[in-house]
Amino acid sequence: MPVVGHCHPHVVKAVSRQIGALNTNTRYLFRNILDYAERITSGMPDKLSVCVFVNSGSEANDIALRMARFVTGKRGALFTHNAYHGITETIAELSPYEVKEEDLAPHVRTLMSPDPYLGIYKHGDADLAERYAADTDRTVKDLAKNDFGLSACMVDTAYISNGIPDVIENEELMANATTTGESLRQGIRSLMSRHSIIGDVRGRGMLAGVELVRDRKTLEPADTETRCILDLLRDNGVFVGTEGPCWEIY
Repeated sequence: MPVVGHCHPHVVKAVSRQIGALNTNTRYLFRNILDYAERITSGMPDKLSVCVFVNSGSEANDIALRMARFVTGKRGALFTHNAYHGITETIAELSPYEVKEEDLAPHVRTLMSPDPYLGIYKHGDADLAERYAADTDRTVKDLAKNDFGLSACMVDTAYISNGIPDVIENEELMANATTTGESLRQGIRSLMSRHSIIGDVRGRGMLAGVELVRDRKTLEPADTETRCILDLLRDNGVFVGTEGPCWEIY
């Protein structure tokens, strides 16, 4: 895993140990599955007390949507603009990242991305969060008007799909991500006085988002410059990705 390093000893040992152990379908419970479920739910709010084990994020979102439709009796779905949720046939319909807005399935609606830098509501506006949240009313009403109703809503807290293993606990990676990530973002922010192409720096934990613009007043995306920077970073052994509403031009 790139997050914890290639062939991390803890991960290698855990995988090797499991290969040598009894492997069954998780339909049949045994102690290790129960212990693992209890470890996961111990870090969750009290109401999140049940685990369903799957083999991918796509499958997780697929079964979550099936559950939501069963419980609500509705079919409509609500997702953040430019989101990505997986590759199964059902979930691909709910991934605006892969499909143009006008080509989305008829039972899908998208929410505005809450972007205080490039979005229609910006840093300094009054009631910023409430204004973006209010867009939900528009989409829910439209689904109801078209007889779909609302079964599920998936909101991206960050446009990213990476993840890591149980090394989180052993090496206290959450606490480390908080301090190291903030140090990284502060380092990038310190470059803003010398490089006007850096328009905004944001993120949380080890996630750092950098908005590159040609002009900080017009907010014109720096498309060619971004490609050049990505290539220079790659040539120096650093891999970063492009995400967000302007990704197509990169």
